[in-house]
Amino acid sequence: LRAAATVSSPFALRAASTSSPASSSTTSVPKVTLDELRSAVSSPDELAQSSSVASIVREAFVGRSSLGAISVKIPGFDDQRRRALKGGVWLALDPTAADARNSCRLGGSDASARVQPGWSGNPSQEDHPIQSGFYCNLCEEMGSEVDAVFGANSWPNEDHLDGQDFKDALLEAGKTMREVTTLVLEAARYAAISEARSKDIDVDESNSMKQITAQSESFLPMRLAYYDANHSREDTLVGGRFILPWHVDFNVATAFISAVWVDEQRAIEGNCDVENLVVTKENNPERQAGLLLRNAAGDVIPASIDEDCILVQLGAFSQLASGGLLRAGPHAVGQIEGGSEGVNRMGTSTKGRLTLGLFTYAPWESRMLPPNEEDRATVLEDDFGGLMQRAYTGDTVLAGFQSFVDYMNAPRGKS
Repeated sequence: LRAAATVSSPFALRAASTSSPASSSTTSVPKVTLDELRSAVSSPDELAQSSSVASIVREAFVGRSSLGAISVKIPGFDDQRRRALKGGVWLALDPTAADARNSCRLGGSDASARVQPGWSGNPSQEDHPIQSGFYCNLCEEMGSEVDAVFGANSWPNEDHLDGQDFKDALLEAGKTMREVTTLVLEAARYAAISEARSKDIDVDESNSMKQITAQSESFLPMRLAYYDANHSREDTLVGGRFILPWHVDFNVATAFISAVWVDEQRAIEGNCDVENLVVTKENNPERQAGLLLRNAAGDVIPASIDEDCILVQLGAFSQLASGGLLRAGPHAVGQIEGGSEGVNRMGTSTKGRLTLGLFTYAPWESRMLPPNEEDRATVLEDDFGGLMQRAYTGDTVLAGFQSFVDYMNAPRGKS
């Protein structure tokens, strides 16, 4: 769940200024394999020392040059990704999916709400800040009770699925994203402990550091998000136009997969080849645009997530809970540049962007504060555009989430 950017909002965690350095000292996202991560987390002594995985995790999350993000390579995940995005493109754009969308749409086709179970929005004609998408709570599908705040999941009626395995594909990818996020957070916790020891900081490993890995037992939302072709928003504080302006997620962590860019008009006409949405490294706009990451040193790079990888980026809660030992990562979503594939002669994009995110939250009663008030200066060090300052509210996670929901679900003209 991301904060809005262009309109004043309780959780508009956006940057007030930015720079575009001519050269970047950080050129790529640190990467490990799933097997390496599993092995390291199962052997805490390895993570507590200077193992190769421990070094990669520290590079990802500790210090001014860290992007607050790590990429995890998973055998076979490229197929899980393809199946999930295939179903997502079909549900969002295919003319045969209209009944399926409407069967899981709460509040009717003109509803303004976007943070709720099921489908919302109207692809190709949307002006809501977070556009169109499908939300579900993974915890509910894994046996937890319905979350009282979010509500019960709303899936497309099976009678309208036209043979699509939408639900199974989405949940398969989501469960892999959950495992990876859990492992990354555990590794990040050890990185924070190691950093504290190196600075002779007294840290309570059994209490304050546990907040980094504490997760809500009832709420783990996934969102398939579709952004219309040629959609962009002016970031009035940073300057320039973005699909999503610069912001920091206020949760514990967010897991991303490599997005797919779709010829919107062809898809709406029913001519999109959803069976072959494998986007290669050579022609994926995510290599130059798409998800952008920034570190405190001012380096800005495309996340450039491989098709068999999941990227996990820490949110503001993790930076607060670690007393500033870990870094949350500002990110944005950039547009395809003129002259690129997918841009017409008028210089506007012909491709919409579909992606899938998994958003990990701390328990609702947790507070957006560091363990000790004296950590405030460390937490806010190198604060890019005041993003962490805006997250440093002292509110409970529940209060923050409800503020976000109230803003995103408020009536606003055409939706």
